[in-house]
Amino acid sequence: MQVGFAGQNTNFAQGATQVSAGPGIAVTNVSVQNATLLTAQFTVDAAAALGPQSITVTTGTDEATLPNGFRIQ
Repeated sequence: MQVGFAGQNTNFAQGATQVSAGPGIAVTNVSVQNATLLTAQFTVDAAAALGPQSITVTTGTDEATLPNGFRIQ
Protein backbone atom coordinates (compact mmCIF):
# COMPACT_ATOMS: atom_id res chain seq x y z
CA MET A 1 0.00 0.00 0.00
CA GLN A 2 1.17 3.53 -0.68
CA VAL A 3 1.45 5.75 2.40
CA GLY A 4 1.82 9.55 2.41
CA PHE A 5 3.69 11.62 4.98
CA ALA A 6 3.53 15.33 5.69
CA GLY A 7 6.09 16.85 8.05
CA GLN A 8 6.60 20.22 9.65
CA ASN A 9 10.06 21.78 9.77
CA THR A 10 11.45 18.74 7.94
CA ASN A 11 14.10 18.51 5.24
CA PHE A 12 13.08 15.43 3.24
CA ALA A 13 15.44 14.88 0.30
CA GLN A 14 15.19 12.37 -2.55
CA GLY A 15 17.85 9.68 -2.18
CA ALA A 16 18.73 10.73 1.38
CA THR A 17 15.46 10.26 3.28
CA GLN A 18 14.71 6.80 4.71
CA VAL A 19 11.48 5.47 6.20
CA SER A 20 11.20 2.60 8.68
CA ALA A 21 7.96 1.11 9.95
CA GLY A 22 8.98 -1.66 12.32
CA PRO A 23 9.55 -5.39 12.07
CA GLY A 24 7.64 -7.17 9.33
CA ILE A 25 7.01 -4.04 7.26
CA ALA A 26 9.15 -3.56 4.17
CA VAL A 27 9.39 0.05 2.97
CA THR A 28 10.24 0.70 -0.68
CA ASN A 29 9.79 3.36 -3.34
CA VAL A 30 10.33 6.36 -1.08
CA SER A 31 9.47 9.37 -3.23
CA VAL A 32 10.08 12.88 -1.93
CA GLN A 33 7.83 15.57 -3.39
CA ASN A 34 9.41 18.41 -1.41
CA ALA A 35 11.03 19.13 1.97
CA THR A 36 7.81 18.33 3.84
CA LEU A 37 5.98 15.73 1.69
CA LEU A 38 6.84 12.16 0.73
CA THR A 39 5.23 8.85 -0.16
CA ALA A 40 6.43 5.30 0.41
CA GLN A 41 5.26 1.81 -0.43
CA PHE A 42 4.58 -0.45 2.59
CA THR A 43 4.46 -4.25 2.27
CA VAL A 44 3.36 -6.08 5.41
CA ASP A 45 4.68 -9.61 5.92
CA ALA A 46 1.99 -12.17 6.78
CA ALA A 47 3.96 -13.06 9.93
CA ALA A 48 4.19 -9.45 11.16
CA ALA A 49 2.95 -8.90 14.71
CA LEU A 50 -0.51 -7.38 15.00
CA GLY A 51 -0.92 -4.00 16.61
CA PRO A 52 0.49 -0.49 16.39
CA GLN A 53 3.86 0.33 14.81
CA SER A 54 5.83 3.55 15.04
CA ILE A 55 6.94 5.17 11.78
CA THR A 56 10.33 6.89 11.62
CA VAL A 57 11.55 9.14 8.81
CA THR A 58 15.27 9.94 8.79
CA THR A 59 17.21 12.44 6.67
CA GLY A 60 20.86 12.68 7.69
CA THR A 61 20.84 13.41 11.41
CA ASP A 62 17.21 14.65 11.38
CA GLU A 63 14.64 12.14 12.61
CA ALA A 64 10.87 12.38 12.91
CA THR A 65 8.86 9.61 14.59
CA LEU A 66 5.12 9.11 14.68
CA PRO A 67 4.46 6.76 17.62
CA ASN A 68 1.83 4.13 16.83
CA GLY A 69 1.35 5.73 13.40
CA PHE A 70 0.48 2.50 11.61
CA ARG A 71 -1.64 -0.43 12.83
CA ILE A 72 -1.48 -4.01 11.55
CA GLN A 73 -4.82 -5.73 11.94
